[in-house]
Amino acid sequence: MPPSNPYYFFLGELPTPLESSNRDIKQTLGPTAGLVTVPHFKLPPYRELFTDTEGRLPQLQYLGEFLKEYEVKEGDEFWFARVMDDETDRNSRVEGLTVRLTKEGEVKLARQMWTKSFRYIGTLVAEGEGA
Repeated sequence: MPPSNPYYFFLGELPTPLESSNRDIKQTLGPTAGLVTVPHFKLPPYRELFTDTEGRLPQLQYLGEFLKEYEVKEGDEFWFARVMDDETDRNSRVEGLTVRLTKEGEVKLARQMWTKSFRYIGTLVAEGEGA
């Protein structure tokens, strides 16, 4: 069982593209909130489900309970993270990761085109906690 949850999650109502989602979260929860941001790493093909085996997104260990609490249905998909561009490639863009709850209750990630629209899950670190 994970330790006490150091994050607040916020479920957005309307589907929006990646960067619009991040702006909406910041306008709603403040400048320290947003989609989770992680440094560049090798991503699987678009829409392929995967898990965070490297521990880049520690927030995921708390997200399953949040999704169940809000009665998120199997297959519902939400923007959750931004993967920053590869600093060696000046033409690369920020990539977006969505989360999806499987029928087994697992939280899976998928790489998505940043122009696609999904509802989002904003994240804010609880005061006094580290990320």
